[in-house]
Amino acid sequence: MIKLDKKTKDQLINLYKTKKVALEGNILKLIDPDGDVEFENYLKESIDKDKDNRRKRLDVTRQVQSQNTDLTKWKKENE
Repeated sequence: MIKLDKKTKDQLINLYKTKKVALEGNILKLIDPDGDVEFENYLKESIDKDKDNRRKRLDVTRQVQSQNTDLTKWKKENE
C-alpha cells in the first residue's frame, strides 16, 4: 500500500474541490487512507467516478464497434 503525507492528501482533496480533478485508475486501489476519514471519502468518490468514466468509455467503444460492423455490412451489400 502507498501512504501519503497529510500535505499531499490535503492538496489532492483541495484540487478535487476547486477544479474537480481527481486521481484515476488502478493507483487508487493502492493508496492507504491511513485513518483519514476525509481522504478515505475522497478515494471512494474517485474510485466511483473512475468506474463511471470507464463504463461510459466502454459504452462508446461498443457503439462505435457496432456502427462499424453495420457500415461494413452496408458496404458489402452495396458493392
